[in-house]
Amino acid sequence: MLSKPKVLLTLLSLDEEEHGGMRLLRATRRFLERWPHVQLLVVTVDSPSSLARARQEHGLPGVALLSTLRGRDFHKSYGVLITDYPLTGYTSPAIWLADSRDKILYAERLSNTLNDFDFETLTKL
Repeated sequence: MLSKPKVLLTLLSLDEEEHGGMRLLRATRRFLERWPHVQLLVVTVDSPSSLARARQEHGLPGVALLSTLRGRDFHKSYGVLITDYPLTGYTSPAIWLADSRDKILYAERLSNTLNDFDFETLTKL
């Protein structure tokens, strides 16, 4: 059985607004409103209790919130480990688009946490 197409989004933390946090999550959710069948998975270094608080404060229906707190190998395996001070150890903002067979169609990692993803390119896929 095939799964849904999905977007995997890594963010620094949902506990902060800028620098790859809630601002990027909101922008991504606005972009995905065009495709309600796409599943959104969000990965951060936030603790499960912080993610539960973020869900309570912001709603986030249809968003799977995942923590790397106990799986720090994720950062290196997916190439999103920040090694530069002051954000050392966090996950850099990145986005992957996968089809229903989990084939990656698009991937982008932000080098500057204040930038946005290239949603225009994603629209053309």
